[in-house]
Amino acid sequence: MDNNDLFELMRENGFKDKEIKRIYAQSVKEGTTLLDILIELSYSFPKAIKMHLILLCITGSIVALNCMAIDPDEIIALGIAYVIGCVIIEGFSPVKISLKAYRLRKKIIL
Repeated sequence: MDNNDLFELMRENGFKDKEIKRIYAQSVKEGTTLLDILIELSYSFPKAIKMHLILLCITGSIVALNCMAIDPDEIIALGIAYVIGCVIIEGFSPVKISLKAYRLRKKIIL
């Protein structure tokens, strides 16, 4: 598949021009095709969701196990830690772009 055709498919499936430029720059940097980068992104989507769910389970279990003895300050600190964890996970695997790549891979390959 030609890059121009892939660019059009990406635009039709909700990719913004900024995201397309970012993905294309990554493919040039790594020396691979644009389709390979999209496939890698699509495979990272389920992993990112699992990491978010694990983080949510850990946070929820801490609150549930300490619900009687936890102070409001500790809840705020735990919430801040949760947000920081989500930002770190998002930095390694952007969920929004991965979801779009996951949907596009389903249309192209399967």
